[in-house]
Amino acid sequence: MRIHRVRLQDVRGIDACEVEFDPHGITVVAAPNESGKSTLVDAIRLVLNDRRRARATAQEVRDLQPAGRDVGSVVEVELAVGDHHLVVRRRYNRQPEDVLAITAPTTEQLTGDEAHDRLTEILARHVDVGLLDALWLQQGRDLDTLALGQTSLSARLDAASGGASTGGDDLLVRVDEHHAQWFTPTGREKADLTRLDARVEELQAAAHDLRARLAEIDTESGELDEVERTLPGLERDLTEALEPALEAARDDRRSLQALQSQRETLQARFEQADTVCAAARDALDRRRAATESIATLTDRVAAVEEQLQPSDDELADLAERRRSAQETARDVQEALRAARRDGEHAQWRVDLLEASEEHARRNGRLSRARAVIDDAAEAQAAVDASRIDDDLFTEIGDADAAVRMLEARVDAGAPTVRLRAVSELSGDIDGEAFQLAEGDALERSVRAHLRLRLPEFELEVVAGDPDHDVHDELDVARRHLADRCERAGVEDLSEAERLVTQRRAHEQTLRQRDVLLDRELDGASLDGLADTVEASRARIDQLFARRPEAQDTDEEPDTTGSADATDLDEARRTRDACTRATDAAELVHQQAAADLADIVERHESMRDRHAERRRELDGLRRELERDRSQLASERASRADDDLSRALVEATTTRDAAREALDAADQRLAALDPERVELVETAACNARDAALEHLGRLRQRRTELGVRLATVGAEGLGEQLTDTEAQLERAELDQERERRRAQAARLLRDELHAARDELHRAYRAPLRDRIVRMSSLLLGEDVAIELDDELRIATRTRGGTTLGWHQLSAGAREQLAILTALAAAQLAGDDGVPFILDDALGYTDPQRMAALGALLGRTEGAQVIVLTCVPERFRTTGARTVPLLTS
Repeated sequence: MRIHRVRLQDVRGIDACEVEFDPHGITVVAAPNESGKSTLVDAIRLVLNDRRRARATAQEVRDLQPAGRDVGSVVEVELAVGDHHLVVRRRYNRQPEDVLAITAPTTEQLTGDEAHDRLTEILARHVDVGLLDALWLQQGRDLDTLALGQTSLSARLDAASGGASTGGDDLLVRVDEHHAQWFTPTGREKADLTRLDARVEELQAAAHDLRARLAEIDTESGELDEVERTLPGLERDLTEALEPALEAARDDRRSLQALQSQRETLQARFEQADTVCAAARDALDRRRAATESIATLTDRVAAVEEQLQPSDDELADLAERRRSAQETARDVQEALRAARRDGEHAQWRVDLLEASEEHARRNGRLSRARAVIDDAAEAQAAVDASRIDDDLFTEIGDADAAVRMLEARVDAGAPTVRLRAVSELSGDIDGEAFQLAEGDALERSVRAHLRLRLPEFELEVVAGDPDHDVHDELDVARRHLADRCERAGVEDLSEAERLVTQRRAHEQTLRQRDVLLDRELDGASLDGLADTVEASRARIDQLFARRPEAQDTDEEPDTTGSADATDLDEARRTRDACTRATDAAELVHQQAAADLADIVERHESMRDRHAERRRELDGLRRELERDRSQLASERASRADDDLSRALVEATTTRDAAREALDAADQRLAALDPERVELVETAACNARDAALEHLGRLRQRRTELGVRLATVGAEGLGEQLTDTEAQLERAELDQERERRRAQAARLLRDELHAARDELHRAYRAPLRDRIVRMSSLLLGEDVAIELDDELRIATRTRGGTTLGWHQLSAGAREQLAILTALAAAQLAGDDGVPFILDDALGYTDPQRMAALGALLGRTEGAQVIVLTCVPERFRTTGARTVPLLTS
């Protein structure tokens, strides 16, 4: 079913409106909210539902009547159903009327009940009610997935999969019952099989244990014989070799310990003698140092007293020179201040002129940047208004070339009519006028027929049996060219070329905009440049506000416009002259300051040195007196000769102790203490290891004897023979039962796999189309699974699988639209329109653009979009029809 046209009159808030739809593509109907979009859909639904239910309810009919107006509400729908082309017109409320006009395949005009019955018959035979309801997505619908399993689409998918069906269920039930004897519904083995496996495993473990125990007994018997052979030799080695070697090593260690104790005593004596010797040497050294220090201090006191002769005349001369230098520095300072004032005023004048020039330059850049932006805005508006781009122009060119190629093929296979004028002649061919002079000729190809009109007669030439395939291709190519031209809003290729050339010129303006702006703005924004203009104006005001004082006042420059180059150069020359004068005054001031600082430094340095020498002399005198008093006190208690004799005696005692200690070290080194300790440790370790090994062998001999005596009476060989016989019988039972169970499982798995394969083939065309469109929408790999009712059960994206109700509202809305679009395309010419009534409330702008592009690529289906925001569907490339009501 395809809807071609709808006309409403006096329906709800609509006085009159008429909308035409593209029967084989997408039509976008745009209108604001509360303007009648949903009324349009409700009216179509009422007419078709009325035919299916025989009559609409009284409330539905009353809802059509405009409030406060006693008029009849008229709904007229032109549609194609199967091979029927018909117009349904019905008036509700006032003077009800039913009219059905059928124009194809035969002409019929019916009214009243006959119109009702005939329309009901046509709709019942050609329209799938369930699919019609599923593909009408209204505003405010819930976000549940679409169920298409009970519609005509199911039969079409069944045919596309090769007539897949789910027959053979009785056999599958019997196989499942047979499988249930050994397995649970989830595939786990039942107790009968697991008991057989457990019995086999139990006997296998028992036989393995018996074999292991017998092997262990053989190993332990050999081990006992080896222990009996080894024990006597170990006992002899311990008694005759290891213990005597250990006792000899211990005697060497005791001798070493006695010598080490003697050496420690000698070390202590030497250290005590060395301490006494060092103390005597320190006492004598301190006495000699004290004597030398007193002599040195005496010489220093004499030298300082000789140097302390005051220089009063030199200090007075320096003081006078200091006063004179201070007066000179004050005069130079005042001259420097005057020069700096003149320089500041000259610099202010230069700054003011430069700020004026910078203000004019920035203001010019701002004006040029604004002009570039205005030109770019005009170009952008032209580009936005253009309906053609390079891709569409290429499609038009390709379509035009295809038409010309097919026309050439038709002309090549068509007969040709040649006309030669024997005298001046005029007429027309297929409505195209021509005029020939005497002797001129005219030639035309006859594709299907040709009509030649001359003043005296009319001639019609009909071609023979044409190549219908080429003609059909030519018709398709012309429609394709006309469709692309209509999308671009042009008549032919030449107009398209003119418009795309204009668009490219505007796009070039847009591309140059950034270059020109970058040049004018120089990295700043437009607002930033405007701010700099204001800042330069504020800079001029600030300069005027803080104008410095000058010794000679001049007339100030005019800063209302750009600065005059002559005034600025003159101001800079004046500033440079003032700068040179200031620099000269600065040098004079620096020299005067340096001279003053030098004199002050010399005067204060001499005064400080004199005071420092006086303090130094006083300190030296006090130190000399203290050292003399201390030395006299020490000599009174112990004379210098006594200190020398004590040092000689302590040195002799220390040397004797050193000789005795060295002799003890030589005797100790001859014994090699490290070797003695190592030999003792090795002998002890060898004796301990032998004792430990001997103890382990004796214990193991006892354990093996007791164990072999115990297990000899258990009869392990007989037990092993009986267990192996039971194991053989159990394994035979297990193998027989498992073969039967595996046969049942294999048969059940094969049958279920075959049924699942049929179901997958049944769902594959719809699922694959949804997956392909979802991948284009999301830009990545997407997987979709459908249930038996052809509803989306899960969606996998980026390795993550989510159920339908786990998806976000936007994702569910987008998948529902893609499902409806895929169903409409698969249903083809026998399907129903896909109507989208302001249902995109959860989709973000990026996905909305991609979804619009997918809708624009619709082929083999009719899509009707009703929206209050037509910009959402700009990417469809479809014709937008405004809903004009009166």
